[in-house]
Amino acid sequence: MPTWPISLPTLPQRDSFRYEPQANVASFGTEVGPGKVRRRSTARLKLATGTFWMTSAQRDTFLDFFEDDLLDGSLPYDWTDPITGLTASWRFDPQSPYDIAALGPGMWRVSFNLMKLP
Repeated sequence: MPTWPISLPTLPQRDSFRYEPQANVASFGTEVGPGKVRRRSTARLKLATGTFWMTSAQRDTFLDFFEDDLLDGSLPYDWTDPITGLTASWRFDPQSPYDIAALGPGMWRVSFNLMKLP
């Protein structure tokens, strides 16, 4: 499995990394009384967002990693979870994987949307 390139920043910008748990319950209506609710799966998916500041060279490395190593974000990769400090498997959100904006000469803001895989 590919791993996050060592030449890229390892931690997102302060206060930019966030988890959003995906709904993991199913609910069913009943004829009488409250509906039934159950857990869908023990394999929970977490959505995450974050932002890195990168140089032009790091931005190019990131794009090569995303496009070539991850086949346009279709493959998972290993990266250290910024909250737990443990290595986890991640995949870019296929609907909106990342956004790049210029911060100034030679500096870029790379914001991403990820899925932490179970």
